[in-house]
Amino acid sequence: DWSKDSKLLQSNCGAYELLYWNPQRGYQVKSTQDSVEADTLWATWTCVLGFPVMGVWMPDSDGTDVNACHRTRDGRLVVTADDFGTVRLYNAPVVVKHAPHRAYKGHSAHVMNIRFDAEEKFVVSVGGNDKGVFLWEMHRGAPARDRGERQSSKESQAW
Repeated sequence: DWSKDSKLLQSNCGAYELLYWNPQRGYQVKSTQDSVEADTLWATWTCVLGFPVMGVWMPDSDGTDVNACHRTRDGRLVVTADDFGTVRLYNAPVVVKHAPHRAYKGHSAHVMNIRFDAEEKFVVSVGGNDKGVFLWEMHRGAPARDRGERQSSKESQAW
């Protein structure tokens, strides 16, 4: 993901670390202090690890269950793809343990990747074993009850 000033990139690795990079000079930035984490504003967020998404992990997760995530440009929503064939929608930032969310099923196996489209009117999810590509329509700002749907106690203002 790019920082807002385009001076840093961040990524996750297989050892479950947040890594930071200087793209202009081509080297890794060692974060020996919290200044990178605390002081950097991120233009994009697709890393499954980090403060703004620390609540996306389900109880008894082994650390590999969330395969992908994507935050909207305005920073208000995060969507995730997991090993259980589930697409989850959260209000962002997702900083509480086991954060409230809306869960959507459709894939018959793990979901490999997920992204909001350029206009953030749709979410695209890509399955693993089912090889399915799903297009989910967003209904931002309209509570479910206003769309003629039943509202639960954990109802979100989106999707």
